[in-house]
Amino acid sequence: MTTKERIKIFLKHRKISERQFYRSTGFSNSFLATGKHIGTDKAEIIISTYPEMNLYWLITGKGDMILPVVLEPDKDKEGELIKELRLKMFELEVRLDECRRKNEVKNVNDSQFQK
Repeated sequence: MTTKERIKIFLKHRKISERQFYRSTGFSNSFLATGKHIGTDKAEIIISTYPEMNLYWLITGKGDMILPVVLEPDKDKEGELIKELRLKMFELEVRLDECRRKNEVKNVNDSQFQK
C-alpha cells in the first residue's frame, strides 16, 4: 500500500473529503491522484494539519493509524484544585499552630509542677 493510499484511508476514516484535505493542506487537487509516495515536506504539512495521524503509520503502514488521545489539562478544574489544596494547607497550618500552643502550655504547666 502506498503512502497516498494510506492518506485516503485516513480521510475516509475521519470522514474528511479530498476537497477538505486539499483546502486544509494547500496541496493541489491532483496530489492524491498522481504518484505513490510523498516527500518529507508534504508529510510535515499533513501531520501538522492532522496531528492525530500516526506519522509512523503514514510512512510504513505499521502501527495504529490514529495516535492515542492526549488530553489537555482543564485549566478551570486545575485552578479549582489549586484553590482546594491551598485551603487544606491553610487548615493544616492552623491545626499545627494549635498543637504548638497546646504543647507550649503543657510544657509551662509541667515545668511549674516540677518546682
